[in-house]
Amino acid sequence: MSSRLTAQKRKLFLAAYVECGAITSAAKATSVCETLHYKWLADPAYAAAFAEAEKQAINRLEAELFRRVYEGTEEPVVYQGELCYQKDAKGKLTNKALTIRRKNDTLLIFALKGKRPDVYRDNFKGELAITGDVQVNHKIQLRSLSNEQLDQLEAMFRLGSGDNGEPDV
Repeated sequence: MSSRLTAQKRKLFLAAYVECGAITSAAKATSVCETLHYKWLADPAYAAAFAEAEKQAINRLEAELFRRVYEGTEEPVVYQGELCYQKDAKGKLTNKALTIRRKNDTLLIFALKGKRPDVYRDNFKGELAITGDVQVNHKIQLRSLSNEQLDQLEAMFRLGSGDNGEPDV
């Protein structure tokens, strides 16, 4: 394949990727084998161009997320299993479906978690300071431990032992 044709294929692939945000879909849209894309990534110039395309694709996704959060989406109105239609000024039914604008609470949650993870994240990252003694009640099946694990356990007991060589319990 000529270098000019290759450059053109790469450009088309990257443009398709920006639009869809998925390697498989971009490959299908441009008739480029996915493995060819991964081979192209060995070229630093292509890798940099792909990184930029990925940022653009993510920006498009984020823009759509916020559009749906703020504006919502139009959903058809269905009553008793039948699609409802709009009426014209004279009260006569038209062929245009009646819709309702719905906002998506789940998208709102994701948007908040993304923009303010310190406030809305699901996990906590922090330090725990313990004052006083800690007692762990856990039965260990010694037969199931490897020799390395037994050595580690023995070393832990040696570190925690008092003056008499016995573990502090």
